[in-house]
Amino acid sequence: MKEVVETHRNLLGTRLTCRSIDYDAANSCKEFVVERRPFNVFRWLLKCVFLAAFLFTLNLHNLGSSSAQALLLFALVMAVVLRVNLTVQKESLLVVSSVGLQLTTTFVSGRKVRKFIGSQSIEAFVINEGITMHCVLCYLAVILKGDSPEMYIIFPSTWPRLNFLTQVYNCVNALILRKRKEST
Repeated sequence: MKEVVETHRNLLGTRLTCRSIDYDAANSCKEFVVERRPFNVFRWLLKCVFLAAFLFTLNLHNLGSSSAQALLLFALVMAVVLRVNLTVQKESLLVVSSVGLQLTTTFVSGRKVRKFIGSQSIEAFVINEGITMHCVLCYLAVILKGDSPEMYIIFPSTWPRLNFLTQVYNCVNALILRKRKEST
């Protein structure tokens, strides 16, 4: 097993740790992992305390309504819970040349979402550009075969930069297309 670890910044400036792992000498199984810095719960709780102190200075505690205070506390707790459950910690792409792709998204709460794409249903891989009002976003996508072709974005939450996407693109194309050439 050979592992290469690099540190990059994503399109929004957040620090990412990008790892590529070769699992065998024949280079038929490779994994790409993009990981954000660890989620800091203490910082979020500190923000909630500062927000509560700010609202205290506005004399919201003197309104006489305990239901408004309870609602505010409930909103702050829900904000922290939603942040923990919806923030992506890590995304990985496992490529097995004879089988296909497995995309795994790991959230801060530990929940994992996996998607498998068989090599027979893969039409092509593309690096595409999405243009927004303020920037150009490069992303890697897989186009699936079918009556109405679908496009599935790889690393949709971490947004690694083009140099890492190019490495992944070249490797995935070599692994999947090599298997197709061998089978035909």
